[in-house]
Parts: sequence; C-alpha cells; structure tokens
Amino acid sequence: LPALRYFQQGSVRPRRHYHTQPGLWRAEQDWPSQRVTIQTLTLTSAHGLLETTHTPDQTAELLNLMIATPQQCGLSAGEYFPMAIATDDHNAPGPPERPGDQRSDDALSLCFDSPPLDQDTALLGAATFHLRMSSATPQAQIFVRLCDVHPDGASTRIAHGMLNLAHRDSFSDPAPLVPDKPYDITVTLDQTSYVLPAGHRLRLALSTSYFPFVWPSPEAARLTVYSGHLDLPVHQDPHPPEPEVTFGPPEALPPWPGKGLRASRYNRQIHQDLATGHVSLTITTDSGRSRDLRHGLVTDTLAKEVWSVHPDDPLSARADISWTQLYQRDEVEIQIDTGAAMTSDQNSFFLTGYIRAYEGSRQVFEKQFDQAVPRDNR
Repeated sequence: LPALRYFQQGSVRPRRHYHTQPGLWRAEQDWPSQRVTIQTLTLTSAHGLLETTHTPDQTAELLNLMIATPQQCGLSAGEYFPMAIATDDHNAPGPPERPGDQRSDDALSLCFDSPPLDQDTALLGAATFHLRMSSATPQAQIFVRLCDVHPDGASTRIAHGMLNLAHRDSFSDPAPLVPDKPYDITVTLDQTSYVLPAGHRLRLALSTSYFPFVWPSPEAARLTVYSGHLDLPVHQDPHPPEPEVTFGPPEALPPWPGKGLRASRYNRQIHQDLATGHVSLTITTDSGRSRDLRHGLVTDTLAKEVWSVHPDDPLSARADISWTQLYQRDEVEIQIDTGAAMTSDQNSFFLTGYIRAYEGSRQVFEKQFDQAVPRDNR
C-alpha cells in the first residue's frame, strides 16, 4: 500500500456549501513525499509574497506593519467541523457550514498576495509561516489563512493555522509576552491538498482575532510584523495522466424507513446593530420532526447558537446556545431542554448552563451550572 492516499482538490469558487467538488484521488509511495519540495515566499512591504531562493532571514526586508484586527473578523470562517447533512436535491441550497467568500475577513486582516501564478501549482502538506514580531500587550493571538484569490477578487480559503502567542515556546507551560519585545514565531497551518490554477494569486492573511472559531484575547491585540516568510509544500506533478488511486463501488445500508412530519431547516445570519456596533452570528439548526416507521418513535430537535461581540471590545464576546429534543410515542412525550452561556473578563471565563426535563407538560428534573475558569494565559 502507498504511504498516503489523499484527495487532491481542484480550485473552487467560495461557497457556503458544495454538493460536489472537483479533484481526483492520488497516492504517495513514501511520506514525506519525494515529489514535494518547499517553495519559500517572503513578505514584502508592498504587501506582496515573492519567491526567494536564498535564506529569507539574511536579506529580510524590515516591514514594520501593524496587525490590529476588529473582533468580528472570523464570521466568514464557517463551522469548525462542518457536519450538517446535505439534501439530495442538488438544486436546493445545502447547509451553509463551509467558509464563504473570504473577502470580508481579508478586509479586516493584514494581507500579502503573490503575483498571478504562471502555471498550475499543487499544494500537498502543511505550510509553515515564520515571522518576527512584537506585541503591545502581554496576551495576543495570531491567525494565518491561505486563500486562493480568483481573477475577479473572490477569495477561497485553502488552509488556516492559529497560535496563542503565550504558547509560542510550550503548550504545557504558557508564558505572557513582554510588550514590544521582538519574538521569532512559527505557525503551522492545516494539512491540505489543493491545486491553484494559473492566473490566480495566493494570499496570506494575518489577523489577531478569529471569532467565534477562537475566543478573543483579554484585551485588544496589536502586533508589529518586522519580517516573515512562508514555506509552502509544492507537489511537482499537479496533473497526473490518470487517477493514482481507484475504489470499488460504495457500500450502503438500506434507506432508513422514516416519515417526515416537519421539514428541517438550517440557517446562519450575521447581524450588526448600527446603533450599538455589536455584531452577532445566529445559527439555527432545526432537524425537523420525523417518525421511525419500524417502532413509531417521533423525534424533534431544535438548536440555536448566538455568538456576539463588539468590534472594539474583546471582553464583550458572548456565546448563548440552546438545544431542545423531543421524543414521543403513543401517549408518552418527553422533552429535554439544555442551554449554556459563556462570557469572560480579564482573568476568567464564566460559564452557566441548565438541563430541564419534562414528561408531557410536567417538569420532572432541573439542574443549573455556574462556573468560573481562570484564563491562565488564554
């Protein structure tokens, strides 16, 4: 067997959901693969990404560029684990859990773009970003995104990485930053396999917030970037003449014998209060109501998430999540309501929650939760 089998994804327009994605299955006989070489791209003061063949640190251009991102950057990130089930109808919109067009987050970030590519470029592996920087605050985070920038400016996220800078030397023994002291930082991005077409640009986007993927730092961060370079794993052969891996037909169980009683719905809405400035992301997951025809059990599930923050105040971040599950068969009806909320201040995270259970309209159980967790360099 090969050391690695993987799906090489083709370039796609940014969308919140894909019914299908272009690409093909490939195989590497060894790993790390001898067919992958590292291409080094250096940051420039003109916000460019330029290939270099020398050691970047020897001739690094002094940038002195600032990253001070509003707290709502990240609302275009999609779900951390996109798991909603798509409809079989390819003409119907699917669950909007994938990263959308990154231009809204790019506009809030410090971006560096390559020139238009002169040939198709295949990425395979994890890119690493190296930078020399300082922070104005003891606590800060950095988020790194790689994007496929289409000729019309649309931006598709390829991979991303993030680092709490208190963990720059150790994840088990974090330590605050010394304000204004220069540090050399390395951020490893996600593993990826993706083909950038000729004529497209590669974008490196840097931010100090990525909410609600990651909870904000205890104070608004401001980083100064002095120099940096990106080590990019490039496959030597972006287009094999035929798939390098083949599979037999998929196996599947018989369809579930159920009947829909209420259609499911899924939506994500971003709302900005122009009076207060607060921005919120509301996610509603209504799984609908259905009956299992084998034994008659009716199930009904509704979940709602609200993530809110003020662009200028990381301590305004708040999460409110509720989830209701109902089970009914014959004369028996059981409902379970759960909820949780999270806020924070400079020193602690505050979590509250509840569980309530009902038999019919009668409440039979309730439990409340209330806990403070020290931030401890988080």
